Amino acid sequence: MQFGEKGNISMQSPICNINNRTKIFLSGCSILFNILLYFSVAAQNRENITIKGVVFDKETKEMLIGASIRISNTSKGTLSDGSGRFGLELSSVENKDSLIVTFIGYGRYTILLSHLENQSSLEIAMTKQTTFLKEVVVHSRFWLKRYTPKELNEDYAKFYTIMENVHTGLFEYLPEKDWQALKDSSLQLCKYPMTHSEFYRLIALHVGKIRNAHTRHGVTDRWYRKKQNIFPFNVKYLDDKLYIYESLVSDLSFPKGCEITMINGWTPLQIRDMIWPYIPADGYNQTSKTAELNDYFPWFFSLFVEEAGSYEIRLKTLTGDETIISTPGLRDSFNRLSLQQLSKWKKTALELQIDDILKTAYFRIEDSRVFKDSLKTYFQRIHKRGVQNLIIDLRGKGGIREEEQVAELYAYLVIEPFYIYDRIEVRSNDHTIFDKDFTYKPYARSLKEIKEKYFSKLIDSGQGHYLWQGESYMKETRPARTSFTGKVYILVDGRNYSASTDFTSLASQLDNVTVIGEETGGEYRSYISGAIFRLKLPNSKIGIKVPTWKTVTAIEEDPSNRGRGVFPDYTVPVMLDDFIKGNDVVKDFAYKLIADKN
Repeated sequence: MQFGEKGNISMQSPICNINNRTKIFLSGCSILFNILLYFSVAAQNRENITIKGVVFDKETKEMLIGASIRISNTSKGTLSDGSGRFGLELSSVENKDSLIVTFIGYGRYTILLSHLENQSSLEIAMTKQTTFLKEVVVHSRFWLKRYTPKELNEDYAKFYTIMENVHTGLFEYLPEKDWQALKDSSLQLCKYPMTHSEFYRLIALHVGKIRNAHTRHGVTDRWYRKKQNIFPFNVKYLDDKLYIYESLVSDLSFPKGCEITMINGWTPLQIRDMIWPYIPADGYNQTSKTAELNDYFPWFFSLFVEEAGSYEIRLKTLTGDETIISTPGLRDSFNRLSLQQLSKWKKTALELQIDDILKTAYFRIEDSRVFKDSLKTYFQRIHKRGVQNLIIDLRGKGGIREEEQVAELYAYLVIEPFYIYDRIEVRSNDHTIFDKDFTYKPYARSLKEIKEKYFSKLIDSGQGHYLWQGESYMKETRPARTSFTGKVYILVDGRNYSASTDFTSLASQLDNVTVIGEETGGEYRSYISGAIFRLKLPNSKIGIKVPTWKTVTAIEEDPSNRGRGVFPDYTVPVMLDDFIKGNDVVKDFAYKLIADKN
């Protein structure tokens, strides 16, 4: 998760030491995130419930922006707005489901939804919990470097100026008044010296609150490549519990499914709440944040929780026995670990399997950039074998990578000419703010070319934004000669975002398409990405990815679904036993659905 060619930057920042200066820092952030909650639960029946609320700190009574409100055992959730308020509509609930409210630095609040049925309002006073603010050990001098107020103000001014003038989706989900409140508080904090970790955390908080998966914060290669004690397990969160996926250290032979109940004094819930605000995601999506947390837990723990010298880990084995292990962890660099993980996870770019008995083709897509060499051949094979059911698997890392590949695949599912995208909006055509601090400039190799090849080609829409029309996929597209007209089943998860979500959203409008899995990680109708500029702040060298396109698909807007992904027709949760055995329950469900219909 380092600076890469398209779309990926590292997302990291350690919790800072709790000294006097840090208390000032945390206190400043707390001004923005103080909690007061009134709930009004209107339920005509158990199948239609609306929860509304606003959140308060028990002592200060001040409001919280960005408190996490979610429903247990589901992916449903939202965040409180600039006045601490939120609304959450539920199509159905179970008696066992609970409303969970969390925010870093405060105790967790939980209440059964069944207890809210007969209450028109409910005041909840959240209490500060010092466990979250316990001293974090930061061993690296990298994070302890101190910056003067002059240096901080120079970097912060550069950051907010670029974001306000270039980022097309800055106020898509973040109200402008909330951004201004965050900015005012941050300017006050910049009057005091800060360590690198403190300033990084401040920038990371801004990025997380923008609610855009393509807006990223990153550290330099120097930290990324240095050896350190990496948390020794890859893990997976299932609901509120944390389980071992695999060991990264050969002499720690704990099998998949062992439960981790504590790491260096923190519970899995505390750890998740500490990391959660800094993981970028589109809109109010939760599935993509969970996927990121599961994929990069050792990375996140080191950067947001503790750069640990060693780890004391409490475990519950598969037999229910409890044990405590102490380990220095994996002594290596995240650069090397990332390369090893990518190599281990990588499969073939495309996979096609055909079951002649069920007349079903399974088409898994990991890297769509080879479409032009394969799609025609694959669909000819599907047609010749008399396939009646097509499973398209877009889960995991990869899927459909580019916008033009959305059109290439969609062309095989329709018989009439079509449009994939309605428009690409750009916030500004001001090229003058770009300078030497930009390490990557799309459509340009120099500052001069930024104007000539990108900004000069923008068209004023007359509606407060500009339009970019320089992409071939913006035109009408003809269907493929070999169209598939049978039943289509698309498998999705929280890693399905960007162009993969575009395809899923468009295809889900077709009568013969069924979506299976969990809510997609990308917003269902539009996303902020496209021409992404990379900025490096002059003093701290913190990296920021700044997307300039709002790409809008050619489907009708659903205001009730704003900020959410494509919801599956069939939600298929992964249970612990399936996780341990490695069962692909989503794929199995699709085949069972086809077999039952046959």
